[in-house]
Amino acid sequence: MLQVQSSGYVISSTAGDRIEIPKVGDDYDNEALREKLQERKRLEPNRRDLVVAPEDGVIYEHVVAAMDMVVGEGFPDMSLSDGATL
Repeated sequence: MLQVQSSGYVISSTAGDRIEIPKVGDDYDNEALREKLQERKRLEPNRRDLVVAPEDGVIYEHVVAAMDMVVGEGFPDMSLSDGATL
């Protein structure tokens, strides 16, 4: 799962690991997100899905940018959570 929060990104798994990618100033660290998604893909090369879960109040364009990156880094079966499951 990729959480898009007002403070940055958080990648987590069902195994309980959690990788926080804080903002750099006022900007999301998209390069760090790309690196972590590539790392996740190397660890799970057959995985095609990833849930993107935006926090309430996050600007839509940041959510869309994260979704585009998830798909572009090899998770074409990306889905969007309404955030209620966080």
